[in-house]
This record gives sequence, C-alpha cells and structure tokens, in this order.
Amino acid sequence: MSQQVDNIQPSYPLFRTDEYKDNLTNKREQYEERHPQETIDEVFQWTTTQEYQELNFNREAITVNPDKACKPLGAVL
Repeated sequence: MSQQVDNIQPSYPLFRTDEYKDNLTNKREQYEERHPQETIDEVFQWTTTQEYQELNFNREAITVNPDKACKPLGAVL
C-alpha cells in the first residue's frame, strides 16, 4: 500500500481504496480480539433505547479513576 511521490492522496480517497480495505480487514482478523458482531449489535440496540437513555441521564455523579484517565488529566490530579 505504497503511494507514489507524484500522486499523494489525502486520507479519505486513500482509505476507500480496495487495497486499504483489504489490509484493514486482514489486520482485524489476525490481530484484534473482538467481540462477536451479534454482541456488538445487541449492545448498540440496547444503548439506543429509552430505558438506557433514562438510566444514563439520571446519573447524579461520576467517579473518575485518575489512574485510568488520560495522562494529562492524571498529571493534573
């Protein structure tokens, strides 16, 4: 997936090429440990329900563990 110096493409056209899509698919299959697509779809469907919205917006506080937050936030705390 190399580009030519006289024909460098910006990200969107480059990422839509078949070569890039095949490379990304192979990377996912070989190296990533993903949940099954059925589980992903099930969670997505639940997070778009009214029940989830009520649970999500009824929170009064949130606890942030600085050790698991981003490094700049951890450095500030």
